[in-house]
Amino acid sequence: MIVSTIEDLPPIHKPVVTIGIFDGVHLGHRYILNKLKENARAVGGESVVLTLWPHPRLVLDKYLGTFRLLHTKEEKIGALEACGIDHLVLIPFNEELASMSTCDFVRSFLVDRLSIEALVLGHDNRFGSEGQDDEGLQHCAAGQHFRLLRLPEFKPAGQHISSTVIRGLLLEGELEEANRLLGFSFSLRGEIVEGNRIGRQIGYPTANVHPEGYKLIPMNGVYAIEAELKGRTYGGMLNIGFRPTLDSPIDVKTIEAHLFGMSGDLYGEEVELRFLARMRKEMKFSSLDELSAQLARDERLARQILKME
Repeated sequence: MIVSTIEDLPPIHKPVVTIGIFDGVHLGHRYILNKLKENARAVGGESVVLTLWPHPRLVLDKYLGTFRLLHTKEEKIGALEACGIDHLVLIPFNEELASMSTCDFVRSFLVDRLSIEALVLGHDNRFGSEGQDDEGLQHCAAGQHFRLLRLPEFKPAGQHISSTVIRGLLLEGELEEANRLLGFSFSLRGEIVEGNRIGRQIGYPTANVHPEGYKLIPMNGVYAIEAELKGRTYGGMLNIGFRPTLDSPIDVKTIEAHLFGMSGDLYGEEVELRFLARMRKEMKFSSLDELSAQLARDERLARQILKME
């Protein structure tokens, strides 16, 4: 996949294009991407995804503190590449672009710069400041000599799939359902930073992970995970929350992963955490001994989920 910006486009033969945010690159997105590739092959052209970065809500939403992403920029690029797209074009999103009309966007980006062969859109995709419907888009496209293909909604078993729905599921602790709609296990990446070392005292040392940017953090609780660290995959368990068992609970959410079979100083290392199952909610215990006993039970369950026993 060739990644470029709208300002440094390489030559593209008969571009068949779709436009979208593609946060999460979930099953609904991949349905659109497969149709995009099919239509590109049918005309002997190349598949092109135009995506906006940063996410429009990070630029326009006054309630910025509540919004988080399923994918960072790098994760989205990697996921789209795995889908077999020929070209990814990144368009910087700002208030000037937000005010651009649909017809101006079609003319400036799709026609003048790309000379597109066809435009493939999901069932609810609207772009431009007015969010034109198909009739409006056909008006914008008049005389521009490209086809518009509007896809039906992809609803496996009648279920609506969207990035918004998946974000909600993760925040509500419905990890398994979120993973099903994503088509893969939700993951996050971050740097391992120094913690309070309480885990070492009770036999469960943890890697404290600082996630990237506006990455969504699932609901507080204990999870079975897989971790990619220094070129190896580890099973493990992870707690998200506020450490309520300690005498002075902190008011900042932490992500603490115990990796089976891993030891040593990991500070400064980058790790990817894949969330496989939510095992329980975060709990307050009367002592560290009681916490240690529960962690032993959590480990047994995590190993069963990971098929390590």
